[in-house]
Formats: sequence, structure tokens, C-alpha cells
Amino acid sequence: MSTTLKPAATTARRYDIDWLRIAAVFMLIPYHSSRLFDVLETYYVKNAQTSVAMTGIRTFLDPWGMPLLFVISGEASWLALRRRTGAQYTRNRTLRLLIPLLFGLAVIVPPQAYIAWLGQGHTGSYWQFYRQYWVIHPQDLTGFTGMFTLGHLWFVLFLFVFSLVALPLFLYLKGSSGSQVVGSLAGLCQRPGAIFLFAIPLWVTEALPGLGGVNPFAYILLFIAGFVLLADPRFQVALDRSWRWALGLGTITLAAVMVVRLSGIQFVEYSWQSTLFDLLRYFTTWAWV
Repeated sequence: MSTTLKPAATTARRYDIDWLRIAAVFMLIPYHSSRLFDVLETYYVKNAQTSVAMTGIRTFLDPWGMPLLFVISGEASWLALRRRTGAQYTRNRTLRLLIPLLFGLAVIVPPQAYIAWLGQGHTGSYWQFYRQYWVIHPQDLTGFTGMFTLGHLWFVLFLFVFSLVALPLFLYLKGSSGSQVVGSLAGLCQRPGAIFLFAIPLWVTEALPGLGGVNPFAYILLFIAGFVLLADPRFQVALDRSWRWALGLGTITLAAVMVVRLSGIQFVEYSWQSTLFDLLRYFTTWAWV
């Protein structure tokens, strides 16, 4: 990709982002397939014979797969707000995210939980299961035991909420004052290695409460980062200049993360070992993204 982007280039369609989105979505197929065979936690169903190789696929994609989707979604928000008002953006996100989410929760996700329900030894028709499925148990939203779950649509819910929560910030960043803030960050990222510093705020979010085993604060930061990356062409210059370092260092840290996960090592929460491992994970996330 050219490192001589001009501001006018931001009005052209970004086919590179289109292809990244396509690749990221197709990546979900081997990822979720591997979860039926990995040696890690339970799933809706788990094959009697597990596979270290399939576990490797999951542990390879875990640190950066979903983060990449949130960054791409943030970039899509920048592109959408080029030609839409805040109200139009909200309406668009409601039509494209909230309505499909509600449909998916009613139609697409329950069969997954039904299969898990049968696996728990229950018997009965799908409709018998469906009537009791809607009793929500906040302590377990995985659906792995046949209870109500967001399933794979947790991403859509998070994205819808993030779009609304971050909208005031996005509108500010598109204004004159916000553009100065973005310009300052873009200027900082012209320094060698500075773009890797974004891993630090991601790491800090680990101290905040999670939601169903997911860190929403890290994901919304990645969503905002995607928006900011398109707001000034100097970020693209920094990415083009740093990708080899990102790939090299990210490969080393990802290998270390995979070794720890595959070995089953468990660190005491908030110990120096767990703190260092969390930093390693978030650096891996940002480097690969």
C-alpha cells in the first residue's frame, strides 16, 4: 500500500479494508470448528477425541481474530460518518445491527443451545426446549449447558452498543478541536515504534471488570482505534513503516502465548507473572492487528 496517501484519498473506497473484512469473517469458520476438538474449555458440543493441532488453530487466532474485526468496524464507522449525520449513522446501525441481532437471538442461536441441552442428558422436542430457553441465567450466558445465550452474536450486540456509546467521541474527533487531537496522535506515531504504545492502554483494561469472560473495555478501545487510524493519513504511513517489526515481534510473542496456553499453565491473578503475561497477550493482539 502506498505511503503517500493524500487527504483526498479518504473519499475513495478502501478495498483493502473490504478484503480484510472478508478474510476476518472467513477466519471464523476454522476458528469455531476447532473449538469442537480443542483441549481447552467446554463448548456446545465437544468431540470425544480432541486434537492438539485443532487447539493450535484456536490459540493462534484467539489473540487477534476478534480484535481485528472490531478495528475494521471502527474504520467502517469513520467511512460511514464521512457522508452521514449522527442521526443517520444511528438509524443505519440500528437497521444493520439491532434488528439482525434480535432475529438471530430468536432463530439462529437457540438450535446451538438445544444441541448442548441434549448433550446434558435432557430429552424433549425443540419446542419444549424453546419455551424454557428464555429464562435468563446471568451467571452463565455461554449456552454450553443449554441455557439462554447470545452465542456468536455477542459481537453484534457489542458493536451496536459501542457504535452508540462512541458516537459523541467520533463526532468530536471529526470536528476542528478533535482533529487537532488526532493530529497530535498521528504526529506521535511518526516516531519509530510509537504506534506499538497503544498496547499499553489495552493492557490496562485487564484490571477492569469483564463481562461473561469478555473484556468489553479492550474491544471498545480497538473499535475507537480503528476509527482514529483512518482519520489521518499519517497513521497509514506509520503502519506501512512498522509492519515488518509488528510481524516479527508479534510472531515471537504469539508463540510464547501459545506455549503457555497449550501447556495449561495457570498464573495467580494479579501476580507479576499474570501481569506480564497479560502485557504479552495485548502486545500480541495489537502487533497482529
